[in-house]
Amino acid sequence: MVRRAAAIVGAFLLALAPMACGGDDADDDAVRVEPVVEDAGLPIRTEERAVAGLRTVIVRPRDAGPWPLVVWLHGAGAPPEFYEDLLGDLAAAGNVVVAPAMPGTVDNSGMEALLALPFQPGRVRQVIDAVTTGPQAIHAADPGHIVVAGHSLGAMTALAVAFNRCCIDSRVDAVVAVAGALATFPGGIYNTGTLPLLLVHGEDDDVVPYARSGQALQEVGTSAYLLTVERGDHGGYLSADADVYPAVRDSILAFLHATVGASPQAGVADLITAGRRPGVSLTRRG
Repeated sequence: MVRRAAAIVGAFLLALAPMACGGDDADDDAVRVEPVVEDAGLPIRTEERAVAGLRTVIVRPRDAGPWPLVVWLHGAGAPPEFYEDLLGDLAAAGNVVVAPAMPGTVDNSGMEALLALPFQPGRVRQVIDAVTTGPQAIHAADPGHIVVAGHSLGAMTALAVAFNRCCIDSRVDAVVAVAGALATFPGGIYNTGTLPLLLVHGEDDDVVPYARSGQALQEVGTSAYLLTVERGDHGGYLSADADVYPAVRDSILAFLHATVGASPQAGVADLITAGRRPGVSLTRRG
């Protein structure tokens, strides 16, 4: 279940404020391991462990893979568990989902989160390093297929990692930004970049204005899509009990299939189909 505006009370201020850039996969370090079986997808398992020094929720198929790696970045004041519906569905569709709890933002939605944002792109790089190489590597994750995704402040971080020259990680193949914005980083500018982008935003979002995703749609991404959630708020549509959740989930999954999956043409077709469902609309650039 996603906590609504409390996920990031100061998101709009953060978007406007100048920011500076800043052994195998055994369960030895796991705090929690919970097998889950999804009727409509792959059997998955959920665990919690330290990754790059951060408490991290990992949801992945039980099969060996390799599967695309999705790094999910939470909003301010919204720990990874708040997105359990979406993370589980992403994993059941054939992805290794790694959701770190970011210091300074996981428990804060005010000024502390603003101060922590500059350090998040660097922490994302550390998490990718840890799960793709070395003793903490998750062997089910394919280091050649990496998506960075996030909600609110996490979406701002994802956009910076993909498109701001202060913070770009060249290993990233695609970006999903939910209720995000192009935050300002001194010494860095946004370029169109070489990555595809899916934006998701509620048109009635009173925390991060919908227009901020409209701006991103025009400025970044080799191909960019904006899924508009009609009358949507800041993120309630990310919970499975929301009527529009299936359309949002299926749009994200189709985008993943189109960018890091095995069937790009089918993925694009599925994205267009999902974007025509009641309660959402899809706009494309590029």
